[in-house]
Amino acid sequence: MIKTELKQNFTNALRFHDWFFDFSDDHSIWTRGRDAKESLIAMGKQLVNSEEMTSGQVANLWNEFAPERFQVSGNHFEPTPEKPKRRFLNLPPRPKMNEIQAFRKQLGCSVSEANFRLRFQVEPSETEKQIAENNEGRFILHFPSHPEIWEWA
Repeated sequence: MIKTELKQNFTNALRFHDWFFDFSDDHSIWTRGRDAKESLIAMGKQLVNSEEMTSGQVANLWNEFAPERFQVSGNHFEPTPEKPKRRFLNLPPRPKMNEIQAFRKQLGCSVSEANFRLRFQVEPSETEKQIAENNEGRFILHFPSHPEIWEWA
């Protein structure tokens, strides 16, 4: 019963949606239209997740009401796969700022690079040194260079 109600609500929302909200000079109308469109997309994905309709069926229903320029493809409502995340193994504590400053002066490097070297006790790779040079001394951790300190979560 609830699934049928969701489909009916989705159909009604599509029927009465202001498809041309992007062209409004009034910001409040644009904001309402944007929020309504996001809500429509969420309802379509919810229909697919509840297995009441396939992504193609939801897209066909969308295209039935949407003007030609707002039509979507059949896979538009498929759930997006979750990206794997990296996490540090045994993340050591942060070094104190006076330690970082002393180490920075000793090596003549940036604060971020000194912080990295003290925290992970890993020498930066050539790639990381080039990144730091290109970013005005700002050091950026390059994960593939140091597989010993991270893993896929």
